[in-house]
Amino acid sequence: MPKIMMIKTMAGSEDGIRVREYSEGTVYQVRESLSDVFIQMGAAVLYQDPPPPPAPERKEGRKEDTGAVKENKDAGPSPENKTKVYRRRK
Repeated sequence: MPKIMMIKTMAGSEDGIRVREYSEGTVYQVRESLSDVFIQMGAAVLYQDPPPPPAPERKEGRKEDTGAVKENKDAGPSPENKTKVYRRRK
C-alpha cells in the first residue's frame, strides 16, 4: 500500500462503503486504487519516508565492546555459605 501526502483536502473511500476526509498536509497509507485517483486529480503526491539519520562515528582509540563478561575472582560463595564435607569411616 503506497503512502501519499495530501495537497488538497478531499473526501474518499478505500472500500467503496465508508467515506472519510483526507486532510491537506497529512500522510496516509491507502490502497493503490485510491492513491491513483487522488494523484490523478492533483490532490495528493507519493510520499517517500525520509532516510534514517547516519550512525554516530566511533572515536578512535576506543576498544570495541565484545560483549564478553570480565572474570570476577570473587564470584564464589563466601566461606560461611560453604557446605561441610563429611567422610565415611571405614
